[in-house]
Amino acid sequence: MSHSSRLTWRRKIGLALPVVLLASSAFSATAFADDADPGTPASDTVQTPAPDPTPQADPAPKPAPKPADKPDPKPAGEPAADPTPQADPTPDAKTPDATPAKQEPPADAVPAGEAAPKGAQSLKKSSRVASLAAAPTAVDTNKWVVCKYSATPQTGEKAQTIIINAVDKGFNGVFPHPFNDAQGASVAIRYANEGERSNQLSINECPVYGGPTVVTPPSPQPTDPCGPGNAFFPAAQVPATTNQWTVATVGSPVTQITVTAKAGFVFDAQGTTVKVYNAVDSGAPCVVTPPAKPKQTDPCGPNNAYFADADIPASTASYTVTTEGDPVTKVTITATAGNVFDAQGTTVVDYTVTDSGAPCVVTPPAKPEQTDPCGLDNAFFPAAVIPASNASYTVTTEGDPVTKITVTAKAGTVFDEQGTTEVVYTVTDSGEPCVVPAPGAPAPTDPCGPDNAYYAGNVIPSDTSAYTVSTKGDPVTEITITSTPGNVLNDQGDTTVTYTAVDSGEACVVGPPAQPEQTDPCGLDNAYFPASVIPESTDEFTVSTEGDPVTKITITATEGNVFDEQGTTEVVYTVEDSGEPCVVPAPTAPAPVDPCGPNNAFFADEAIPSDAEGYTVATEGDPVTKITITAKPGYVLNGQGDTEVSYTATDSGEPCVVPAPAAPAPTDPCGPDNAYFATDAIPGDTEGYTVTTEGDPVTKITITATEGNVLDEQGNTEVSYTAIDSGVPCAVDARAVVCSVKVGTVAARPAGTIPGTISIVDVATLIAHGFAGVFPFTYVENGVQYEVVRAATEGETAADVTGVSCDVESASHHNPPKDAAGLPNTGGPAGWLVPVGVGLVLAGAALMLIRRRGETA
Repeated sequence: MSHSSRLTWRRKIGLALPVVLLASSAFSATAFADDADPGTPASDTVQTPAPDPTPQADPAPKPAPKPADKPDPKPAGEPAADPTPQADPTPDAKTPDATPAKQEPPADAVPAGEAAPKGAQSLKKSSRVASLAAAPTAVDTNKWVVCKYSATPQTGEKAQTIIINAVDKGFNGVFPHPFNDAQGASVAIRYANEGERSNQLSINECPVYGGPTVVTPPSPQPTDPCGPGNAFFPAAQVPATTNQWTVATVGSPVTQITVTAKAGFVFDAQGTTVKVYNAVDSGAPCVVTPPAKPKQTDPCGPNNAYFADADIPASTASYTVTTEGDPVTKVTITATAGNVFDAQGTTVVDYTVTDSGAPCVVTPPAKPEQTDPCGLDNAFFPAAVIPASNASYTVTTEGDPVTKITVTAKAGTVFDEQGTTEVVYTVTDSGEPCVVPAPGAPAPTDPCGPDNAYYAGNVIPSDTSAYTVSTKGDPVTEITITSTPGNVLNDQGDTTVTYTAVDSGEACVVGPPAQPEQTDPCGLDNAYFPASVIPESTDEFTVSTEGDPVTKITITATEGNVFDEQGTTEVVYTVEDSGEPCVVPAPTAPAPVDPCGPNNAFFADEAIPSDAEGYTVATEGDPVTKITITAKPGYVLNGQGDTEVSYTATDSGEPCVVPAPAAPAPTDPCGPDNAYFATDAIPGDTEGYTVTTEGDPVTKITITATEGNVLDEQGNTEVSYTAIDSGVPCAVDARAVVCSVKVGTVAARPAGTIPGTISIVDVATLIAHGFAGVFPFTYVENGVQYEVVRAATEGETAADVTGVSCDVESASHHNPPKDAAGLPNTGGPAGWLVPVGVGLVLAGAALMLIRRRGETA
């Protein structure tokens, strides 16, 4: 080989080596891309077709199977798939036949490189999109979403990356749009959404190489009014033909919709290309309201109620009306087909008349006027006033002459609203007697003296047929005139008259003895009549006395005697006591006992006087605080006539000295303003004072003297103690609590399934990683994410840490670490191969330069 040839070969090697390394870097980076199969979606369920439906087109074949290679693990931090990807905006795609031909992967698929344009054209025919939404979000037509494949893609191969790039100037607006770039085959699947970024995309949006595009068919919803066979698709639910499918309908209104995918599109992973939607009718009937029960006509009398023609409802489109009877006694309402009367499905309602059976009300004849002569039980109805029977009632009588008339209603009639069927009229004898005047009262004979008047025999009347005469007494003092039955003695109806001999009672006037002189000692109620002055009884009067000694004398006239013209028969003489009391001096007031404290002065028991002959002693309180001396009746306690004297124990009010407890020593932990009084150091309440506290924990204690007490000789009633803080600072432990979690587990595993590790780390170590003393702080080292949670307490170990959650769930809210460009670091070799490749390029250039200089030399 010539020197020039070797030089040329070496130059090519020097330039080709970096290119190979760069390409190797690009290919190797795909090993960390997510190549997991997103799963085969379940087939859409086609609605049950109505009669004579349009046949469903044969489904397209499933896409070619994916390569058997085991998928690489999904890179950490990859975002979830976009739930509403942008639909293809191009409307001018050709509409395929209703049953598209079976599609197979293109036979002329070729690798990238020189044949890359042919491979890109093949990919254009077989791209697959995960989901096309019917209502796209706002898009940015200056950017598109690009799926990148290997340089030599195979049929069924998945995309390796998905990114957002600027739209090529020559783009014709039709998606999917295959093209080649420096890395190999690429396909633009849609415009990017406004504000959408590459790290928000899902690799699952990219179609497999050589397969059709999966689009989401529309899902129209039918309207089903009540009634049979009337379900339909309203116009708003009928989808329009697009560049992805065609739409055909049956019926007016529409009852069937057939959606057929255009060439290059399928509806699911199974290759379905036709969807048929039928408006399935539930057959639910309409609920209509039957007419109310007609008003019935019910004349008086039994079994004659009926429905009048004017009250019977007419048939309508919702129900029919039939009747029974002449006149009509039953009405049947029957719902027409597709209608019911209630939610329970009632279709027939019967209305039947209900006869009240109310009889006809007739008026019975009035009660005839009776004839009633004077005397007993002789009233009767004369024949001329007795009513005759008729068509409504019958009349019967009793007695001769007639004393009772019975009027009975005939069948179907009554005499009133209460259903009375019989009226009875009976004579009512007034019993009015005949008046036979009684003889007048005879004059009595009245001798002097009491109770001796009488009727002489010549003035007493004799019996007659109208009355009888009876007497009492001997001599007669009472005469009674009694009428015989059917007679009375006067217009007032009296049947007896009694005359009694009234005695005038005139007596003899006699003089009573004069009042004797009384004796009246001092004191109450002690005046009396001495025995020597009391008169003796006589024939004209009697003398009686009361009391011992005698305080009352009664002089009573004997029968037939009085003491004056006014007829006084009794004279009473009663002593009149002057009531002059006796003086008994009250005992003097005893000196009270007065201990310290308020309102506690009292009288000692031995100082309290006892009851005496002229007075009583009462006390109040325990011990006694009041003494009352009360004079007994007939006594006074002094010359002024006082009958009561009271003595009250007067208290000086001098308080008791109860020393306050000493101030307890406060508990003072390290740190500022945290001194406090421990609970066991706080004194309790006593009878002499109460204790109150402030703060939690307690920082102030107040001792307050109870009523009648003071805390010292100066008379203070309140003392306060406050916990004084020393302000001694606490020692600082320059360590922190750290939670560490492996980076790959933060997003790749479900929350809570990968526990993290709690550790205590020196702050100096954390400062080397950029920690500036602000919590929380996160950094990543050697594939592990560390989160600095808080400062460690003095002597705290990892086992002592509580209240800190350290697992994937607590760590997953942090974003994955980012490189200098601000994009997620997926851990692929592109992060180190590119710099190495650049270094080798520079090394190759240097090698060539050294070689050239050596050759020149």
